[in-house]
This record gives sequence, C-alpha cells and structure tokens, in this order.
Amino acid sequence: MTYDGPAPDAFLPRDEVIGLFRNYAARIAAPVLLGTEGTRVSAANGGFSVDTNHGGWQARNVVLANGAFQLPRIPPAAAALPGHIRQLHSNDYRNPQQLPDGAVLVVGTGQSGGQITEDMLDAGREVHLSVSTCPEAPRRHRGRDVFHWNLQVNLHGPRYGINGLQAEQLPSPAARFMCNPLISGNGDGHSIHLRDLGRRRVRLHGRLEGTDDGGLVFSDDLPAGLAQEFEILIRSAKVRSPIGRPA
Repeated sequence: MTYDGPAPDAFLPRDEVIGLFRNYAARIAAPVLLGTEGTRVSAANGGFSVDTNHGGWQARNVVLANGAFQLPRIPPAAAALPGHIRQLHSNDYRNPQQLPDGAVLVVGTGQSGGQITEDMLDAGREVHLSVSTCPEAPRRHRGRDVFHWNLQVNLHGPRYGINGLQAEQLPSPAARFMCNPLISGNGDGHSIHLRDLGRRRVRLHGRLEGTDDGGLVFSDDLPAGLAQEFEILIRSAKVRSPIGRPA
C-alpha cells in the first residue's frame, strides 16, 4: 500500500502509524490476530502446520517477519562494572529520569545509542559516548528520505550493475548482521553525526573494553573510527549514480 498523504518524507506520529496499519489491514481484509504467539512451524500435507498459543492452522505459505534483534545483547564488560553503577539496556530505556544524577556513559553508536545520547543532552546531562564501528548515513538526500533511495537502488540498481543489497555480494555471511547505521536523531528525524555530538560537548571515547581497578578502559581506535566515518561521508558526497543526477 502506497502512502497517499501530504508528506511522504516526514515522520508520522505514533497514532497515525497505528492508523496506517489498521487501514492497510482493512483494505486487504486480513484476519489480524493480536496477542498471538507462533510457537512452531512444521511441514505438513504439502504446506505447513502452524502452532500458536491460540490453536493451530494449516497454511500453504508462511512468512517469517520477526526481525533480527529480538533479544538484548549485554556485552561481557558489563559484568565487571561496580555494583553501584546503574546499568540499563536500550531495550529498557524510556527517558533520562530512569538514571540517577551524574554523568552518563552511552555504549555503542548504532541508532539507539545516538538517539539516547541526544536525549541525555537535551536533559542537560554530562554525556560520554563509547564509539562503535557502526557507520553513519544521511537521513535525507536530495530532499528525499534515505529509505526512498534504498528502495530505488533495490528496484533499479541491478540493471546498472549496482548489487550491493544482494546477499551473494556481501564480503561474508556475518555482514548480514551488521549494526544499523547512525542515521536519525530525535524529533524530526534529522541526520546525526559523531563530530556534531562532539561539538555539543559529548565526550567521545573508543570502544569499551572493560574495567581496571574500578576505572573504565577504552580502546585507542577513536581517531581511526572518526576517520572512517569522514571517508564514508566524502564518498557519499562524490558518488555519481546512473539512477539519478550527480550528487
């Protein structure tokens, strides 16, 4: 279902997102069942047998759309932090008031790490940020949202020899599980960059390795990580794509 509203590149408020899904379900007359957990799928009678907490079904086709990040991943270094340090995974984070007064260390610069950092800054907190290897990407390009261009590459890229989204083109199978890029800040979905966070008085550090006698130990790879991000941005600014006019 295509979006037919007045702002195709804007961010929908929560209630409008809910309405969009409800409208889609109504249009295709889908028998949507909420609060239903699939527990097992097995081959049966030329199709599939599906077990759920509300009974079972027989199906010709089954689509698994469960995503890739269902369970929080806690880094091993977390176990060595002193017990009086309040630790909170992004899966459980809701607002800055959950954390006691004082400086805050955000570990990782994926999508959640960047937005939590901005949230803490807006609350007036002192923020330290442990930079990971997640890349950066612009939120918008030529006035359109970056996912518009992702779709265009997916649809039209192969005819021009651009196959970056194909599994067989990845450098290794592990690349399928790369972290989501730092792509969108809070509020209106603006682009977010590590250097800009540094200019806003965020203390940037390398990757968190662990503790030593009660102190935090960071790797010395921050300059290399920032240089890599800068190189990616420069390449993005210079790229010329046959799908559209020069960037």
